[in-house]
Amino acid sequence: MDNFPVKGKPSNCHFRLADAVERLPYEDGMFQFVWMRHMAPAFTTQQWPAVMKEFYRVLRPGGYMEVHEIDYEVHQAGPITTEFRDAMHEMVSSKGVDLSIHSRLKEMMESVGMQEVNHSFVALPMGSWSGKGGEMYAENMRGTFESIIPILKPHMERLQRDDPDTVIGMMVDQEANEHRSYVNHHIFYARKPTQQQLTA
Repeated sequence: MDNFPVKGKPSNCHFRLADAVERLPYEDGMFQFVWMRHMAPAFTTQQWPAVMKEFYRVLRPGGYMEVHEIDYEVHQAGPITTEFRDAMHEMVSSKGVDLSIHSRLKEMMESVGMQEVNHSFVALPMGSWSGKGGEMYAENMRGTFESIIPILKPHMERLQRDDPDTVIGMMVDQEANEHRSYVNHHIFYARKPTQQQLTA
């Protein structure tokens, strides 16, 4: 709980740790809006259906669900970034995690009963080649890369041989700009049937 902010938040904003795979500590139909972002690495492929069912359960009839995921593919990537990406996918796949789960989210949302499922995506440029926004996203990706180095190192020979900070710098500062790299951010939203539709 120490990681949750205590200042600068609305009075009706509350933080609570819970396990969506087991059961969220909320009554059926409690929320009008349910939102989830960048959780692909958090659940195994087998756990995702249970998570979607739980979100559907706590959503009130007529309410909306919104899910954001990146595709965990650095497009137009350089050779080192491609090596890093492949090692990351191989590592999480061995643990039953599918980083390309965004390709199945629409189907899963429909399978639990959500209606009017919409999907769109936007390309997020990575690097100074695209201006201030690209610089900001590159720094975000730098932090992401740094956070997974300890668990990725055994799966990537380059990280065992070279200095990790140097490797990250080559990906973020050099390759991203040379190849004009970007990541796709996917957005899904859908509506739960109204009470009248559910009882028809």
